[in-house]
Amino acid sequence: MSASDKKHYQILVKGKIRGAGFRNYVEDIADSLELTGYVRNQSSQEVAIVIEGEEGTITAFIQSIPNISSPVKIKSLEVTEYPYSGKNSEFTIMRSEMMDEFIDGFDSILYYLQSINQKLDRVLK
Repeated sequence: MSASDKKHYQILVKGKIRGAGFRNYVEDIADSLELTGYVRNQSSQEVAIVIEGEEGTITAFIQSIPNISSPVKIKSLEVTEYPYSGKNSEFTIMRSEMMDEFIDGFDSILYYLQSINQKLDRVLK
């Protein structure tokens, strides 16, 4: 496939997505579709995805994002096309400051533990 056949999109995802493993889910999907780019936190409720590849494959990627399961809660997706850059050779997670990453990870752990506790409570009743 030539560079002229490839597309470049930025996707802004808003919702309850930080501290929920969202970036890891996105990386897994992009890797499985052999897309390149990156995902990074923008704000407390916004994540930016830059994705490059074949248009049909990117469409499949975008359609799979709303199917990411709990604890992710997506409110909106904003997709913007830009000229293809070819700067990315793989798909990566762009990490924030170490303390932000630690807090996000800790939040994820707490959420999962609460979820397990609630399920155990239902089973034991």
